[in-house]
Order: sequence, then C-alpha cells, then structure tokens
Amino acid sequence: MDNLFVTPNSNWKEERERGNCWDNPVAREIFFSPTGTHMSPKQEHAAIQFCQGCPVQVQCLQYALDTNQPEGVWGGKGVAARRWLRKRYRRESA
Repeated sequence: MDNLFVTPNSNWKEERERGNCWDNPVAREIFFSPTGTHMSPKQEHAAIQFCQGCPVQVQCLQYALDTNQPEGVWGGKGVAARRWLRKRYRRESA
C-alpha cells in the first residue's frame, strides 16, 4: 500500500522508541491482554486515548497500514478504523 500520511517507514524501528508506549509498563497493561485474547472495547478505548499526543502517532499508524496489522491499536486507531482508512484510500486512488 502506498503511504497515506508520511514517507516510508525505513526508520520505524528507531522512531518507535520515541513513542509514549515504548518501554512503558502502563502501556503494556493497556495494549496487551494478559490472557492473550483480543482487546475489550474498554481496553481499546484506553489504548486510543494513550496514543493521543504521542510524538510518533502518525508514523505508528502508517506502519500499521503498511504492514496490515490485524489486531490492536496503532497510531491511535483500532482495527475497524484502520480497515475504514484502507478502504477509503483504495476508493480514492482508483
């Protein structure tokens, strides 16, 4: 998929370390289910809120779209929102 927002994520592995969630014990509790199941709606909402104001939010979302991440919150967007963005982008670029 072409990038929707930014240039290719060639530096994502380095950029992600600037993220609010990187190496943050609170983020681990929010973003990862202890049972290994899907996020609950409450957990997803908390993760989306946690992403707000993150210095790499756009790059994180772009990475998720580029790599078609199937689960979780990336760049402040849940699975359904990312699916909608992909469909919208495909329609507009057709």
